[in-house]
Amino acid sequence: MKVLSLFDGMACGMLAMQAAGVKIDRYVAFEIDKYAVKTSTNNFPMIEHRGDVFKADFTEFTGFDFLVGGSPCTYWSIAQKNNRETEASGMGWELFSQYVRALHEAKPRWFIYENNKSMSAAIRQSITETFGFEPICINSALVSAQNRNRLYWVGKRNEDGTYSKVDVEQPEDRGILLRDVLDGSPWLDKSYALTTRCQGAIVEDTLARHRHTMVAEPVCGRYERSPEAKAVRKQYEAHEIHHGFHELSELHPRTDGKTNTLSTVLKDNPIIDPVCVAQRGRYSDTEIEQHYEARPDGKTNVLTTVQKDNLVAEPINTTDDGKSQTLKAQYCKNSVANFCCYSSTYGASGVAAPARIGCYPSPDGTLKNSQGMRIYSSDGKSVNLTALGGGMGAKTDLYAIPVEFDGDIPTKAISAADGKTYTVYAVEDGKITIKGKQYPIKLIDGYYIIRKLTVSECKRLQTVPEWYEFPVSDSQAYKMLGNGWTVEVIAHLIRATQ
Repeated sequence: MKVLSLFDGMACGMLAMQAAGVKIDRYVAFEIDKYAVKTSTNNFPMIEHRGDVFKADFTEFTGFDFLVGGSPCTYWSIAQKNNRETEASGMGWELFSQYVRALHEAKPRWFIYENNKSMSAAIRQSITETFGFEPICINSALVSAQNRNRLYWVGKRNEDGTYSKVDVEQPEDRGILLRDVLDGSPWLDKSYALTTRCQGAIVEDTLARHRHTMVAEPVCGRYERSPEAKAVRKQYEAHEIHHGFHELSELHPRTDGKTNTLSTVLKDNPIIDPVCVAQRGRYSDTEIEQHYEARPDGKTNVLTTVQKDNLVAEPINTTDDGKSQTLKAQYCKNSVANFCCYSSTYGASGVAAPARIGCYPSPDGTLKNSQGMRIYSSDGKSVNLTALGGGMGAKTDLYAIPVEFDGDIPTKAISAADGKTYTVYAVEDGKITIKGKQYPIKLIDGYYIIRKLTVSECKRLQTVPEWYEFPVSDSQAYKMLGNGWTVEVIAHLIRATQ
């Protein structure tokens, strides 16, 4: 397969071809950013770099199989605060026109053009008229832990030289959340990343993290390797542990080490209960079953603080130290799930979205709604990665990550994700204490660090393989990932053409 890639960046097009199982005979790339060229060359020495699209003679590539590319969205994006282009003119349109010129001169069998969904309606209509058909909008959240809506025009060349739309269906939702791709996540088959330093000793965060964050612990699959998980499993099978759960004999083990897809169907996920302990006595089993409302998309309802809308997982009490009883009281405070407030939302497609929980205060102690200071839960999707932006969470935003510890309360935590030391913040009654002041936050009681995402975590958000290397600074790596494609989405489009 011969591929012509415009605005190639870090060669996500090449990565997508590989992911789709396409054999590449020749890959010609046009890119002017020296860091992107250095990075793509480091990973793919066979790429032919040609530089500036404005200087190209695309007739040289007549007969190529694929033309791929997404002209820079900087000029069209709603994130552009000054001089945003909303009509089919200006530098943004000039860059797009080079893609159109390549399409007409190279005459490839297929083409894929991508750009930001936030472009103006006028520009979107002009692009559609140029290609002759409407785009498909795909949210990367379907195949990754990142909320990233993009428009894709995918065309096939007809005998008369025109192009018609390739029929592309939405990818299947893989149900990946941010916590699943964090460095050291159990889902990545590693020990959890965070450690805390307490009186000179390092105490590793373990499976207990799931109880702390109110995420139910799997009791089968990968976790059955631990003695604790095996013991819990036996107690469940013997019905020695209930805590308000329905019959656990319906638990279905999985061989891939994951829980089943979250749903409102009890038999698929026996880890959920519609009422917390304080309310358990108020309902009969029949009334409880009525709280299960089937959804056609197989997802749970939007996570909210309104208990009737969501079945709240109760903590598993595997010890007699009283800690779980304390947690249980926190969960059921005020007879509603006030601490179950990872408030995620769903779009029309039912895809999970980022769960914003608060803001980090400015140096003067005030809360501002700037993008780089917003805090999100690791139990939702990440926000859209960007190439630009400042603040503490520049390019990734900030995320609250729970810290487990034994003994005295630590003031610092060392993250194995990036080796840095972070302040540990206490959350109590919906308030987080930062520099001696309290601020509202939607988290259950506990202790957290707040940090931006690492480069490796951002790679996973873009479904870039682990072996891919960045021989440049982290700053440039973040920029390339923010400008890049979600590889699995492009691979999905490529498969649709075959």
